[in-house]
Amino acid sequence: MKRFLVAFFALLFFLQGCVFEKVSCEFFDPIPEDGEGSVEVVTELRWGYSCNEEGVVFDVYLGTSSPTDLIGTDVKTGSYEVELDYSKTYSWKVVAEYEGEMVSESPVWSFSTVENEPPVLKSATPADGASNIGLNPTLSWDAEDPEGEAIFFDLYFGDSEDLQKVLSNSTEREFHLSGLEYSKTYLWKLVLRDDYGNAVEGPIWSFSTVENKPPTLI
Repeated sequence: MKRFLVAFFALLFFLQGCVFEKVSCEFFDPIPEDGEGSVEVVTELRWGYSCNEEGVVFDVYLGTSSPTDLIGTDVKTGSYEVELDYSKTYSWKVVAEYEGEMVSESPVWSFSTVENEPPVLKSATPADGASNIGLNPTLSWDAEDPEGEAIFFDLYFGDSEDLQKVLSNSTEREFHLSGLEYSKTYLWKLVLRDDYGNAVEGPIWSFSTVENKPPTLI
């Protein structure tokens, strides 16, 4: 009888170990790769995993110094799309959960996003050095931002290199002047900025107004 009880409890212990084996996962092949740079700001975090039980879900953590912010819960696949900031380094990790309990945690991985490119000034009118411009001209310009962000313009204008700001933080792409003097050279320039604070100062352009011709006898 004693031998029977010992064998019974040994079998029971073995079966309990089989039935209640701890659920766990292994993680591998993160995308972006650990330490990768120039990652697009809209990207998909992906991870390979192998779990010894079905029904595991994932929580995704992300941060700029450490992965402290929970950004995705109960993710059922090995991927999660995120929208990030430019020119930053991020750390992230994945936590596996089974029936509401944490069972495994990935290593902490990191990557850096692409830099935000400044806006580009494409053209301006009147052209630099233009002459015979009327006394009430319109200054106009064209510019583009590589990321498609809004561009804000400061316009400086005057008849010497000590230019005065006549337009500030505007999205307009033209400016109307009036009351200029005959036979005079004027200078102007633009400063461009985008939403991320990138600033580009354009060159100083010039143009000359028409001459004041004396009346002629008919």
